[in-house]
Amino acid sequence: METWWPYDLLYAHVMEEQAGAVCLENMAGKIGKMRLLCDNSEIRETHYWNLKEFGQNAFFFFALNASDCYPLPDERDTVVEIFLKEK
Repeated sequence: METWWPYDLLYAHVMEEQAGAVCLENMAGKIGKMRLLCDNSEIRETHYWNLKEFGQNAFFFFALNASDCYPLPDERDTVVEIFLKEK
């Protein structure tokens, strides 16, 4: 499958707090790893049971033990660096 984005790196700018996981639409199975730019911490994709019906999307929380995305790590612009899997 061809993609319009020619690079293997994306940046997600999260500017609003969320009661649940952050959704990356149509990204399931495409993410190699993620990290929070402000402190270089690892972010892992989450696979909670209640997200199964949205299988085409990828989801994450900012911390491994979190169940929401409140408060944001950077209140102005939280940036997540996303490394895509090799094609």
